[in-house]
Amino acid sequence: MQKERPDEFVVNRVEGPRGGGGPRPVPPPDQTFIKKPRRPERVKMRLVDNLVIEGILHIRDNFRLSDAMNDPHISFLPLTEVRVTDHYGRVLEEAGFISVNRSQIKYICCHEDIHFKGEEQPT
Repeated sequence: MQKERPDEFVVNRVEGPRGGGGPRPVPPPDQTFIKKPRRPERVKMRLVDNLVIEGILHIRDNFRLSDAMNDPHISFLPLTEVRVTDHYGRVLEEAGFISVNRSQIKYICCHEDIHFKGEEQPT
């Protein structure tokens, strides 16, 4: 058995689906990876009654949108700076905060490049 040197990375063998596995370096404990908390994301969603909602989605830190959509314990998604439009693009309602029932969402897109109409886009 080989002695490990404290100044080197420890190498673990990882078993894959075919039984093989390559060496995977493991960083020393003082170099642990710390995730940044997720910032609120801009989303655009279409509901089952063809209303379109644009807003900023607030979910827990280190929690993705797909986690929120697939979690059976989350029933509502909180949105701020909300604009509700019909399928023609007419603004029906603007609100500071709403909570959307997850079962009413037909589809949702989430991206940093979504900008509201009339908002200056970064160059």
